[in-house]
Formats: sequence, structure tokens, C-alpha cells
Amino acid sequence: MSEPPVRRLSRRLAVENSRWRVYLDHIRDRSGNEVPDYLVVEPKVRLAGAVTGVAVLPALGDRIVLMATWRHAIEARGYELVKGFIDAGEAPPEAALRELAEETGLTCAAADLAFVGYVAPEPSTLAGKGALFIAQNCRQERRADEDEIGLGSPQAFDAAAIESLLSSGAIEDAMTQVACLRWLSLSRR
Repeated sequence: MSEPPVRRLSRRLAVENSRWRVYLDHIRDRSGNEVPDYLVVEPKVRLAGAVTGVAVLPALGDRIVLMATWRHAIEARGYELVKGFIDAGEAPPEAALRELAEETGLTCAAADLAFVGYVAPEPSTLAGKGALFIAQNCRQERRADEDEIGLGSPQAFDAAAIESLLSSGAIEDAMTQVACLRWLSLSRR
């Protein structure tokens, strides 16, 4: 195997919390270009292939469910699908079903959870990918948990409304955009 085009010369832990570690890496490329404090944000639980989280697009018949969510880091509200971390010892489908129930109160059978790919939301800085799922045949089992800061109520949208939200910029989250476009593509088959 050939040497990667960029080498890490050193790594310093800058800060960490219960879910994340933030590193400052000293890196150099083959041409000798260096960055002494390249920022890397790494979730603490990381599976093979750098999978660290899940994103789930719940389907209720011919409609999908998104949440109006406030994101502190960009100081904006937008529509997003269900997302969350994979816990230690948990497989991505298990995490997807858990997050679906926690954030929306919806459930579906494991057989109705379709894997539709991976998304690397910010691969220049974030050391992780999300596994994307579409949850078909969802049903309301209970109330959603209300302990996540910024998370709004679940709202169902048909294909025309999703296309409008995408074109108007109301959906800015990359994982949500990818999942919605995959759902639209699958629903037109």
C-alpha cells in the first residue's frame, strides 16, 4: 500500500466532552506544505469505515417525517431527519431504530429499515460518517422524548413539499438533503 498524500506528524488533544474529542494535528503533504494546527473533530464511538452515527428518514405512507430543528452552531432553524450517535456495542440499524423512537416516537419493524448509503457531512474536519436509513411503514408508538435541545416536533411532508423545501433552502443539512433526494428517487420508481 502506498503512503497517504498527507501525513500526520503529531496530534494534540485540545478538548473533549462526553461524545467528542477535538484534536490539533500537525500535518504535511508530499510537497512539504504543512498545517501545524489542523482541526479534527472525532466522535468517541467509531465503527469500521469511520461510521459514527445514523440518520433515519421515517416514512408514513407516501409522506416522510422531518423535524424543524434549531442548530446553535449556525444560529438557524431548518428541517432535518432523525439523527444521532451510535452507542458503544450498538450496530447502525439498532441505533437507527433507537433514534427513531427517541426523537419522533415512531417505530418500524427491523425488516422495514432500508439502508441507503453513507454520508460524510464534513470530511475535511469531522472524522466520521453517518449511515443513512429510510424507515418504511412507521407507526406512532409513544410521544417523542423532549430532552434534546433545539429539536422540534415531527412534521410529515409529501414529495411536492419536500421538493419545495429543498429548492427554497429550508433543508440545508447535507444528510437530510441526501436522504430526501434518495427517497424521492426511490418513490418515483
